[in-house]
Amino acid sequence: MNRSLTDIPPHAKEAIRALQRERTAHPAQGLITLQELEVACANEDLLQELLEEMKVSCVKYLKILCEFRIQTSNGPKAIHDGEMNAIARTRGITHDTTIESIQILSRTMKKHGRDGDWIKPLLNNRAAYGRFALLIGLEWIEHEHHE
Repeated sequence: MNRSLTDIPPHAKEAIRALQRERTAHPAQGLITLQELEVACANEDLLQELLEEMKVSCVKYLKILCEFRIQTSNGPKAIHDGEMNAIARTRGITHDTTIESIQILSRTMKKHGRDGDWIKPLLNNRAAYGRFALLIGLEWIEHEHHE
């Protein structure tokens, strides 16, 4: 999967960076960082594999959300209703898949004696899962871009 920053429109990057600044300014929100997750999953192949799957899901969600925002920002007449419905469906499916990957990682961490309670701020809040996925996705892209 291409995780280049060039795949993300500048206005979308800025919106996600604003979320990162918010997390930095308000760490009490309890959102774990990717680096912290990598440490928590260290030395356990299954956890590292699930973390990798979660990161890929987060980047896919980031990309589809950017595409969705671009299409909707062009106004209702910019694309046909059928295209908008397809984009919205894809966004919803990707969001659901990403939530599942986050939940699977947390549950499996608990089963392997690791702290999976980092998920608590996300529970029962689709928007919180979405924000978390965007943050993790961008953190991973930026980390990979700087290596």
